[in-house]
Amino acid sequence: MYDVFYFGPKPCLFPHEKFAESIEVADSLSRTSCYWYIYGGNDYSKFNFYWQPNIWERNYTHVFGDQWREYGYTFFVKTGNAKADIYFNKDQRCERLPHPHLFTCNGSIDPETVDTTWHDNALEPDFTYHFPSQHQRASGVTYGTGPNKFTSDFVVTALPDKTNWTVPKDIEDVDYTWHPDPTQPPFIYEFATEYQKTSGLLYTVPGATDKKYTSMHRKVKRRTDTEVYLIDFMTDSTTAKLDALKNRGLDVKKTRFVGSYLDIIKRICTSATTEYVWVVTTLCDYSNFDFNWYPETWQSTMLHVFASNEQKFGDTFLVHVESFRAQAERIKLLDWYDTVNYVEDVVVPRDPMPTVIYEQDTLVDTVNLYKFKSPYVLFAPYECSIAHTPKLWAVKDRDVHTFTPSNSVAQVPREIHQTICEQIYDYPYISKHKTIPEQRLDTIFISNGEPEADKWFKRTQELTAGSNRCVHIQGVQGRTNAYKEAARQSKTPWFFTVFGKLELLPEFPLDWQPDYLQKPKHYIFYSENPVNGLCYGHMGVIAYNRELVLANPGKGLDFTLSQAHEVVPVVGSIAHFNDSPTMAWRTAFREVVKLKQFVEQSKDVEAEYRLKTWLTRADGLNAEYVLSGANEGAKFYDEVAGDPKQLQLSYEWTWLDSKFKTLNSV
Repeated sequence: MYDVFYFGPKPCLFPHEKFAESIEVADSLSRTSCYWYIYGGNDYSKFNFYWQPNIWERNYTHVFGDQWREYGYTFFVKTGNAKADIYFNKDQRCERLPHPHLFTCNGSIDPETVDTTWHDNALEPDFTYHFPSQHQRASGVTYGTGPNKFTSDFVVTALPDKTNWTVPKDIEDVDYTWHPDPTQPPFIYEFATEYQKTSGLLYTVPGATDKKYTSMHRKVKRRTDTEVYLIDFMTDSTTAKLDALKNRGLDVKKTRFVGSYLDIIKRICTSATTEYVWVVTTLCDYSNFDFNWYPETWQSTMLHVFASNEQKFGDTFLVHVESFRAQAERIKLLDWYDTVNYVEDVVVPRDPMPTVIYEQDTLVDTVNLYKFKSPYVLFAPYECSIAHTPKLWAVKDRDVHTFTPSNSVAQVPREIHQTICEQIYDYPYISKHKTIPEQRLDTIFISNGEPEADKWFKRTQELTAGSNRCVHIQGVQGRTNAYKEAARQSKTPWFFTVFGKLELLPEFPLDWQPDYLQKPKHYIFYSENPVNGLCYGHMGVIAYNRELVLANPGKGLDFTLSQAHEVVPVVGSIAHFNDSPTMAWRTAFREVVKLKQFVEQSKDVEAEYRLKTWLTRADGLNAEYVLSGANEGAKFYDEVAGDPKQLQLSYEWTWLDSKFKTLNSV
């Protein structure tokens, strides 16, 4: 058995063990060829002191490890060779015993979680080692002296301690085991909720003056004791929405929707008994909404608005009652509230809007007959989905929203029934978005022997190619029959009519659409008269309504003007009506008859000017026939004293051609 020397506490392993304050002292005292130099704070109950190194390893100083380090303070040394190179031997190891006196504990720590068998690395400089807790990299448990060093060899458990906490009355589930990092400067720590970085929950380190925002390992929660008011829009889902909220344990009161959100919240705040109230509606889905949401401390008195889908001005509010009462009487619109927080990261889905598919060429009749059961309804001539959520705050916000150039797809508020009469435009609030493209109108070219008809049809084909369907109707006897055949050929509710004497201009708006917010009507575009310089609806392109054309008996002096119509002051064509004497004469004759009748009935100054121009001005090809036809038309009108039956004769091309031949030797 070799000599055994120890340092530290006496191990009491062998009768001959001796104390030596260093390995050099042990080397000088050794009387055997080798010796053991051991630390008395280790457990050697399972250690073999009869161990021998290999012959070729005897000149090393063998160091044996413990459960923490390969340098475990157990040495086997050849006598006289104390300063030999170290060899870390892994043949066996000892176990280090607990050394609680080497540890410092500042804070409320579970002692069972502090492993005091731990020790530092003897080959490293001195450090102050910090051990982590379940919350921080430093727990207040330290080992050694020197610069700070953080280790994670074991984790201690911090125990609950309420000493430095400030807890608001509505905070629940506070984790009092939390503590700050003691190696950091002193701060006043404020904790986050699930939604905000402030909650009023504070941990104050003694001596701290600066605030630091942090979060626990779980977010702070608030107690749900805020009253909930459900605004009832009288929809079919009201009962289900109310039951769903009550089933979540919420204190829910129902109130009807009347007027505006401002009026309703005013009414709610007069009877509210909690500091805050939730204002929600039967229009929204709250199945995933967290009523524990709470604002930042500095936002506590603001009005908080949660978006409905993409609509910033949503239908869900958290109201600070006292602050709202203070402002309620002096503001006329909710938008004017002094401090509004539009919550960007919490969105409440609004239920899908009801959809009505209609077949008419107007929204007016459909909307007039519809019985609204929801604040908005989507009207469309086909199935479609609109990603637009209208604002509901006040009457002025409840616009009619249209999404096509013709306004055929529209979101309509139920308030429209209070004003609508003849057209949707009777309602004062309309917004046009034009986000959905539409099929362009068919173009029907009508000819009946005009000299240049083929030329102008080819021109029309070129301009409509790739955009508008183009059809040529020719040789149909009778003006009314020609129009009705055009309506039958059209596949769109309205169609552009281009007559055989019209040169369609490149700037004509072929993407134009009629207006579904009005009653169905015909639309008349301006045309340029190259003979007398007039420019108005005569001989212009007409966008005919298909159903009106088919229903028109053709008994009036003017087919188009006998039904609802509107002039579109856009020059779309040049009327080459003077290419032949017959066409020049009959065109002028017929137009003067119509102008005479209109002037007599309306005393319209503009019509009087046009009549005078037809009777007195004509230049260019067949100008004399234009003047002749105009004056013969005026004469005919006077001869029959404006008798509608007699004037109706001028409606047909065959009668006009016959009269022309009688009066002219052409």
